[in-house]
Amino acid sequence: MKYTILLLLVFAACAQPPTAPPAKRDDQVVMSVLYMQRAAEYKALCLQAYNIASMRISSALRAQNTTKDKRRLAIVTDLDETALDNSKNEAWLITHGMTYTDTQWVTWVRRAEADAVPGAVDFFRWVNGLRDKLKRPIDIFYVSNRQDSLVEPTRRNMAALGFPGTTDTSHLLLAMPGEKSKHRRRQWIAERGDTVITLLGDNLTDFDDGYDGLPRDSAARTALVMRQESRFGERYIVFPNAIYGDWEGALYQGRYTDIDTEKAERLRLLRTW
Repeated sequence: MKYTILLLLVFAACAQPPTAPPAKRDDQVVMSVLYMQRAAEYKALCLQAYNIASMRISSALRAQNTTKDKRRLAIVTDLDETALDNSKNEAWLITHGMTYTDTQWVTWVRRAEADAVPGAVDFFRWVNGLRDKLKRPIDIFYVSNRQDSLVEPTRRNMAALGFPGTTDTSHLLLAMPGEKSKHRRRQWIAERGDTVITLLGDNLTDFDDGYDGLPRDSAARTALVMRQESRFGERYIVFPNAIYGDWEGALYQGRYTDIDTEKAERLRLLRTW
C-alpha cells in the first residue's frame, strides 16, 4: 500500500507543469526608453536626421536638373525606431517585469499602435508631394525586418499615422521567413533602375550588407564605420536607438544569456580612469 501511495505522489508531482522563474525587469533599458519618450534631445536628433535627408534629396534633384538625367530616384528607409516608434511596447515590458520575445513582439505589431518617430510623417509626405509636384518618380521603399506575415497590421498602423504609399505593398518590403539581411531587397531596388539617394536607419545593417557578418564584433563594426566615414550624413542617415540593436549584441559577442550575466559584462566593458 505504501508503494502505491508513493507512486501516486510521484505521478502527481510529474503531472504539475514546471514553474518558470519570474521574468526579471531589464532595468538597463529604463533610461533608454525615458530618453526616447521624454528627452527633447532625442526629438532634436530625429528632426536633424530628417532635415539632412531633405537636403540630400533637394541636392539630388538639382543635380538631375543640371544633367537632364531622367532616371528614377528613390529613398530606402527602415521602419522600427527610424519611422515607427515602438517605445510604448518597451515600456509595457518593463512595467510588467518582462523582456523581449518573438511571440510578444508579434502581439505588439498586430495591435498596430506604434507611434511615428518625430519628423517622420512630415518628411515622407514632403517626399511624396515632390513626386506629385515635379511629375518625377521619387520612390519611397519601406524596408523592414518585420516578418512578411505582418504586412497588413504594419500597413494599417502606418496608414493611421499618415505615412504615404501604404496602399502599395510592393514598396513595403518586409522579411521573408528565415531572412535576416536586407541585402536581397536593396539589390532588387537597384535592379529596378532606381538611383537611391539615401538610406535611413537606426542599425548599421540598414545601410550595407558588409555589417551583416559583424553582429558579434564591436571592433570590426567600428572599423567599417571609420572606413565609410564620408557616407554618413550623405548616403547613410543614422537615427538614435539606445534601446536595442546589433550594437548591444556585439557587447556579448552575440551570446545573449541571462540578465545578471549581461549586466556583469556591461560593467566589465566600461572604460574608466
